[in-house]
Amino acid sequence: MKIKKSIIVVLIMMGLVMCAFSIAQSKVSINVTEDQYVLPVAELASTKTNPEIIHMSNDLVAIDLIPNRGRILSNFMLSDQQQSYLYQKFVPDPMVLPGGLHTVEFGGYYFSLPWNTRDRQPFDLQFEILNSTEDLGEIFLSGKDMFQKTLTEVWVRMKKASPVIEIETKITNTSKKTPKDLEFRDFTVFYIHDNENSNEQIILPVDKIKIIESKNDWAGSKESLFEWPESFSQWKMINDYLVFQSASQLSTNLAGIYYPETKIYL
Repeated sequence: MKIKKSIIVVLIMMGLVMCAFSIAQSKVSINVTEDQYVLPVAELASTKTNPEIIHMSNDLVAIDLIPNRGRILSNFMLSDQQQSYLYQKFVPDPMVLPGGLHTVEFGGYYFSLPWNTRDRQPFDLQFEILNSTEDLGEIFLSGKDMFQKTLTEVWVRMKKASPVIEIETKITNTSKKTPKDLEFRDFTVFYIHDNENSNEQIILPVDKIKIIESKNDWAGSKESLFEWPESFSQWKMINDYLVFQSASQLSTNLAGIYYPETKIYL
């Protein structure tokens, strides 16, 4: 028996003002390069030191995908800007996780399936360019999790004159054994300006949150409840390591970051 699950993730950038001429000329383009070194972290034959990076853009937004590092999105920015709204690092420094485990963070947007538990990274994905026209760019990504016996399939689409990147995901249980529940997560690592004047805000559709843990309890003791937005909804108010979760019903299935200087929601 197979289990199939489909979700749609849409990234929307608000506050874009474009003249009619620019929108009329907003064609989709796709380019694949292999000249960027990306730190290898997995001891797999398929790991590449200079993996394919897929660049897709129209006149409004531009994105990068790095399938060989499992990054559904590695970069997401306005076409006329250089700074990504997603954190991106090709040669990241090692980080120590709670419990003493080590990992590296390339940033971007990625899934927990297929997942390499040894290297604490997503497994690399295969890719195929399904559509590359002036009106539509569509990339198909896929990968199997050898331990969970799942197949993850992803379609990333960009349309002409649209600031929306559509990400459609399907996860299939390929095991012939009885179905089981699997924990699936998607991760988004946002870019935040690292300075005292940074005013980025965390946007969550909840009224309350619960502290899971914070370093030396700086944000409050474990299980503490706070009304949201709390002071640390502003990035500059986050003093150290912090994990929290929603403690009230979600009003919508959206969350993100607000950049007040550019009036952009991501």
